[in-house]
Amino acid sequence: MRRIYLDHAATTPTHPEMVKAMLAYFTNAFGNPSSIHSYGQEAKAALEEALDGLPPPKTHRAVLGQELIKSATDDYLARNQRRNDSENK
Repeated sequence: MRRIYLDHAATTPTHPEMVKAMLAYFTNAFGNPSSIHSYGQEAKAALEEALDGLPPPKTHRAVLGQELIKSATDDYLARNQRRNDSENK
């Protein structure tokens, strides 16, 4: 039986590529990017480099995981409805 995890309000699995990319920042190069000390400035530089060139995010602000799931579900349903409407014309 295939298992599906739905309790993303409690914790969310991290994609293995993300873990690999972030490992150094979880262990050695950590720091608060808002701080003026060297740890923070290194973290800020890494964050800016990671974000450089990315398109502006489609921001979802959610207090709870359920809100984010609802937002994603609403987006999915709206896209499917538009696709179905265009196929039925």
